[in-house]
Amino acid sequence: MEPEAFEKELLRRRTNFSYGKKADLDRKDRLILHALNKNARYSLAKLSKITKLSRDVIRYRIKRMIDLDVISGFMPVVNPPKMGFPIISYVLFSLYNINKKQEDEFMNNLMRDKRITYLATSSGKWDYIVYISAKDTIELNKIVKAIRHKFAEVIKDFEILIVLDEYKYEEYMGLVD
Repeated sequence: MEPEAFEKELLRRRTNFSYGKKADLDRKDRLILHALNKNARYSLAKLSKITKLSRDVIRYRIKRMIDLDVISGFMPVVNPPKMGFPIISYVLFSLYNINKKQEDEFMNNLMRDKRITYLATSSGKWDYIVYISAKDTIELNKIVKAIRHKFAEVIKDFEILIVLDEYKYEEYMGLVD
């Protein structure tokens, strides 16, 4: 894939939560979301059995929730340690006041790295939250050093938080109730 096409594909895949008006979800929508959270690959027939709703109603409501950006995609939740990446960490970056071009370069560089699976801007002390999966601490150190070296002029501070164990991961389903 050409570099320019790759950049466009990265931006297309970016998860951007759209803020604004709250979508009105009723009991039927919530039933569908709960079922899809258990298994997004359920057939309409299986969803119909679980929710006691007709296939047509389910199809319509899923399409409506996609159109309203309530559902932004269907994808597997992978387990990085089982895939050979047992070191999971959050790396927090604080940057100097940078211009748009520098910020775009910083973000695009991080988005290109397959070991970085989450990238967000934040407010407060840290400007960026970066989720990195690595094979070992040596690889994690190399990734962070490479970022720090490439962007030495813009990185003010950083902190690494290594995840020891995860106790809850629900991908926002607790918000549905």
